Amino acid sequence: KYGRLTLSYPVEITFPKKVKHSQTQDVSIRGLCLVTPVPFKENSLLKMKLKLDSEKNLTISIQGKVVWKMKKANKEYHHGILITDIKDSERDIFRKLLATKLIELLLK
Repeated sequence: KYGRLTLSYPVEITFPKKVKHSQTQDVSIRGLCLVTPVPFKENSLLKMKLKLDSEKNLTISIQGKVVWKMKKANKEYHHGILITDIKDSERDIFRKLLATKLIELLLK
């Protein structure tokens, strides 16, 4: 439904269980593909922190719903996440970042 950009950001999942070694595979304004070492059930709600820029210590907190999952390899699971909650101020930061990345991609 929404265009995705291939962007890899570290993600820390804090609920329902803490998982530190996760990352995005791609991102859109309404969702993302999340790669984790553990599976999550479809329809699970996840609370996550996306580290968008380590130099600026820019992290946003989001909540998302698992809409699909797929096992890719031993201890590698891909999950389609629909973003269900994000603070307005962080949504603006996220949108600006995605717009900047899209412009950079188009100018290459």
